Amino acid sequence: YHDEKAVDVALQIAQDVKPDKIVLVGDLLDLAAWGKYAQRPEFAQQTQGAVVYAHQLLVKLRKIAPTAEIAVLAGNHENRLENHILANTAEAYGLRRADDLTGYPVMSVPYLCAFDQLDVEYVGGYPANRYWVNDNLQVRHGQRVKSSGSTAKLVSDDERVSTIFGHVHRVETHMKTVNVRHGGKTSAAYSIGCLCRIDGAVPSTKNGYDISGKPVENYEDWQQAIAVVNYEDGDGSFNVNTVYINTFMNYKATYNGKTYEARDVQS
Repeated sequence: YHDEKAVDVALQIAQDVKPDKIVLVGDLLDLAAWGKYAQRPEFAQQTQGAVVYAHQLLVKLRKIAPTAEIAVLAGNHENRLENHILANTAEAYGLRRADDLTGYPVMSVPYLCAFDQLDVEYVGGYPANRYWVNDNLQVRHGQRVKSSGSTAKLVSDDERVSTIFGHVHRVETHMKTVNVRHGGKTSAAYSIGCLCRIDGAVPSTKNGYDISGKPVENYEDWQQAIAVVNYEDGDGSFNVNTVYINTFMNYKATYNGKTYEARDVQS
């Protein structure tokens, strides 16, 4: 379900930025076969491929940024695995290898994707989980959804601290300034889009399948993008640059005066 061309553009930007932190905001895996919604035969055999793809993507990120702190937030889709185990085989929940009782449970996203081999942190505990870039900016997967581009306002009102989030697959920004004791304070919420396919291939409430079981082309109201953050440590300032990836113009994206396009990769 990842859009290989959008991912390629994101990796090109990361190569140039050379970040000291890389944060994946959640739903790295779709895990449709583990969800509670209507199932299709093709979902059943997709988990292995998704696990391998996630690991390979992290390998590429680690190669780009060998000393960076890399963190993956659990989203509602990663949470499907845990929920499925608890509902159907609770006796398997939390099982670990006999020679590594302090490691990740065997039936868990970080174990299956071999996060430990790449020194990748897994930030579990959705929906309460969060990652702090500095004291004034957090990253969450998100759980609120509202149409008409207003989810960012909901998140801004809920969090009261500047927040980068995913979940809705759209690009939205909402900023709010309020009065505090010694003046004013501005916080913001940034929905930074997605890197998944937006052409109807991803299982959703709006996608459909033809008689051969192939998804029908039907573009979602989603946008592909990433964010590049410049920040100061501690109680410092930050700047969030949302970099839009134009799906319909060879995945063009512009950052720091340079234009990127998708290279010849499998779509």
